[in-house]
Amino acid sequence: MLILVVLQNAWRKNGRVYTTEEQWYRGLWQSHTGRRLRTYLPEGSEVAVCNASPLVADVSTGCYAPDLAHIAAQLARYSPDVVLACGKMAQRGLAELDIPYVPAPHPAWRQLTKAHCAEIKQHLISKTGHEL
Repeated sequence: MLILVVLQNAWRKNGRVYTTEEQWYRGLWQSHTGRRLRTYLPEGSEVAVCNASPLVADVSTGCYAPDLAHIAAQLARYSPDVVLACGKMAQRGLAELDIPYVPAPHPAWRQLTKAHCAEIKQHLISKTGHEL
């Protein structure tokens, strides 16, 4: 069971640009967003991550509208069993494409609690059949 996580959009920390997908994933999982995103995911789940927009902001508060063609291409690329939409832009894009998804706050949301994370994880477990 593959979970595709759709985030808002990436941003450049200290002007850093990732030139490969491997570098981007490494940076993601080491970031605050990635560490908190892991708390959403059932153990042992297969996960792919993309952004709702391929545009990269220069600041963490930078926000772009969802790019529907980009999201559709990512869905076709990964053919996920479950889509986790993190944040309003990701949710808006998937809703506009009429794609079912599990809604979640963006992992960098300052008011995110352990209870929120546990609820999202439980919802994903019910969708994927993974156990804790």
